[in-house]
Amino acid sequence: MNSVITDVFQGQIYNAVTCSDCGHKHISFDTFLSLSLNLPKSSTAMTHRAQLARCFEDFVKEERITSDEGFRCARCRRAVPICKRSVLWRLPPVLIVHLKRFHCSTWRKEKLDTLIEFDLGNFALKPYCGESSMMRIVTANIDHGSAKNPVYALYGVINHVGSLYYGHYTAYRTQIIVGIGIAITCSTGTGTTSTTRT
Repeated sequence: MNSVITDVFQGQIYNAVTCSDCGHKHISFDTFLSLSLNLPKSSTAMTHRAQLARCFEDFVKEERITSDEGFRCARCRRAVPICKRSVLWRLPPVLIVHLKRFHCSTWRKEKLDTLIEFDLGNFALKPYCGESSMMRIVTANIDHGSAKNPVYALYGVINHVGSLYYGHYTAYRTQIIVGIGIAITCSTGTGTTSTTRT
């Protein structure tokens, strides 16, 4: 069944899990409508700043998982240590990135207030795609660069203001104004708006 939502927002992730004992590789694919990324763990409490590129780098970085965590190799038929890696396989015309700001552990829950910095108009995703990835983009009249080097521009940001237990959302969008450049318009959710120019 055709859907405008999936045509515009759906992408695909390639997952590879490799057994550290026998080398057997298990491959799977996951689809997404918004790509969820962890905030960098190494961002210092002093600066609370990180680059969006760092979030993507952490997403595609190989992860080593011990046998204690319960993954069973289909060939070894027992719990083994594994290497797990995920990369972007198929990119949507419009990419929604969800930053995981709400962190829960065994002992505490908190909202992470790390400031994420990014390029407004030239964010390349090729470094985070698989080497043999199709990197298929249905352009939908949007210029993403070449199919082998997809580039995205920021359109808008939804921001949560408040704590883990309460708050509200504001939305910002970019707009190209001839002779001025990029204008960023903020909507507070109460019907009021404000504009800044860059």
